[in-house]
Amino acid sequence: MHRNIIIVRYWRQQKTILVILAYLRLKHHVVVGLTWLKKRLSALGLKRRNVVETRLTLVHQAIKNELQTSNCCLGYRSIWRLLQMKYGYTIKRSTVMMLLAVMDPVGSRLHKVKRLTRRTYVNKGPNWCWHHIVGTTTS
Repeated sequence: MHRNIIIVRYWRQQKTILVILAYLRLKHHVVVGLTWLKKRLSALGLKRRNVVETRLTLVHQAIKNELQTSNCCLGYRSIWRLLQMKYGYTIKRSTVMMLLAVMDPVGSRLHKVKRLTRRTYVNKGPNWCWHHIVGTTTS
């Protein structure tokens, strides 16, 4: 794999510069210096601060898709991380928090008061899915 592709992949996974250096050295057998990596990141336009955010329409659609799946139980930080990892979007956590508050006001309110809804399971019949319930007693 080309060095730039490897560096971009680790950068998008939110790895620090020192961790990227260690991965390059240990996993890919590429020995480079800290200064070289910083220059390469700059040349690739990768930076952590003052980043241009992804268009809100794209982010809104992605959040809408995720809320329709089993990820509806996630909080804003998990959704923010999911948007970064799965979709490759760059967006602030505060923006995701505001979008979730607008798109799912009931879920946001339940997260605040720590009264989360449990997942629902759909089974094809009895004994299809075995699930151990902790803390219940039979009497």
